[in-house]
Amino acid sequence: MIKFDFNSPRNLRNALHTGRSAKWTSQLRKFTDADVVHVRIALRPVQAEDEVRWAEDGCVVSWIDISMSLRNGMVQWPDDPPLLVERISDTGRGDDYTLSVMTMGSHTGTHVDAPLHCLRGGMGIDRMPLDVGIGRARVFEIRGVEPVSLRQLEAQWSHRSERVLFKTRNSSFIRGNDHFVPDFVSLSQEVARFLVDKGVKLVGIDYLSAGGYNREGAEVHRILLGAGVWILEGLDLSRIPPGEYDMICLPLRLFDGDGAPARAVLRPL
Repeated sequence: MIKFDFNSPRNLRNALHTGRSAKWTSQLRKFTDADVVHVRIALRPVQAEDEVRWAEDGCVVSWIDISMSLRNGMVQWPDDPPLLVERISDTGRGDDYTLSVMTMGSHTGTHVDAPLHCLRGGMGIDRMPLDVGIGRARVFEIRGVEPVSLRQLEAQWSHRSERVLFKTRNSSFIRGNDHFVPDFVSLSQEVARFLVDKGVKLVGIDYLSAGGYNREGAEVHRILLGAGVWILEGLDLSRIPPGEYDMICLPLRLFDGDGAPARAVLRPL
């Protein structure tokens, strides 16, 4: 058990809101001699990749890493260069410092596609505005094995979202599966056009491409990137329920890059 003391009803309401996402149980006891509520909350164990801090109003806020770990042997898009990390100096071997050399494609693991990826003369990844990847994001959970349809998205669309992330069945195998799955769930062209019409800045999905493998893949990319919508691919949303979040996503600043690996995190609202 982890114990928290809150000195106002507002702090308690915020704590309850945060706790719902963590699947907690609580016991409340009001003191008669002070305006204090003693709350005992059982939270899930904090993962190594989670950063936990105290907010100003006394509530626990957790950032959740939704990026893939970069490692040798990880899943890659077919024909993309594999990731290779080689330790060339190691204090464990008696060297003065530890140093590695890396070779990989620009679309390895969790990464952002720049317009240059599919458009001649398009904007490079180093020119992506910072506010594209920083701000409010909404996670949509889509069930089924076919590409995400407009009907499925419209059924959940309630208001404007500038950053949209799709959690699909891909989340069941994105983590720990080093073999490429060609029938992953992707976006349809009609969904891509819908997102453009809604003014979305960034679209993310829980596999290595927003477009399907040998199925509308290039056209989905051209629709989104051609309209200035940046694409975030390779997300690990396996622990993320649908809903609204604060988001930070920053790709490496690769000069004139067609894409780059990124670190992406979410914080429940």
